[in-house]
Amino acid sequence: MEELAVTATQKNGSVDPLDIKGKLYDGDVSIISSVILDKKDFPFETAFKLTGVDIALLKNDSPLKDRQLSGLITSTGNLKGQALDLKSLQGKTTVEITQGHLFEVEILSKLLSIVSTSFQGGDMVITEASGMFDIADGKITTNNLTLKSPAVTLLGEGWVDFDQNIDLNITPSIEPMTGTTTGAAGLLQAINPTSGLVNIHVTGTVTKPAFDHNVSAPTMIKKTLQNTVGNILKIFE
Repeated sequence: MEELAVTATQKNGSVDPLDIKGKLYDGDVSIISSVILDKKDFPFETAFKLTGVDIALLKNDSPLKDRQLSGLITSTGNLKGQALDLKSLQGKTTVEITQGHLFEVEILSKLLSIVSTSFQGGDMVITEASGMFDIADGKITTNNLTLKSPAVTLLGEGWVDFDQNIDLNITPSIEPMTGTTTGAAGLLQAINPTSGLVNIHVTGTVTKPAFDHNVSAPTMIKKTLQNTVGNILKIFE
């Protein structure tokens, strides 16, 4: 962390506020916290904001340093817990990644390989990612994880715990064709029968994930008809 600036006020056995600002991997970091020093495990509360943290620099201090990864991270959140007990952590956070090149991470590359095989998609490199996350009971849970590539968007819900166990359900949505958006061509672009029809269930651990995927024929027929009729009606609105 560079250009570090720390402001702290200690009183009545607490540090409140503890204000930290600086640069982290070419991004900006702002953290406002309070810590109770005279209680076991040091209970704390914190609010943070990260802007423009560079994944290409961050990865060099991680086990992924030899992978081709890039992107900019923006995140805000509020956390509380006990500083000496990670599993006591509770809170909410949002994360957004832009300008990304996210492929050479095992779990992502396997997901995209399944999608590419199933739909014969185009460019499968993740360029954007976002989600809101709840943290409690030693788990990080989301119901709106979104991973975007030029060819497909992956929508996810589930959890990963602090022991790296994972349980995620991923639904691919194939991106519509570019070009004419009127008439018959426009209708074809409006219909996306793949959305919600294929489910990829990810279990195991973050470093050793297991994948199970299926396509339900009855569901595909029903959803295709629903999407087709719905999008035909939209043309006449």
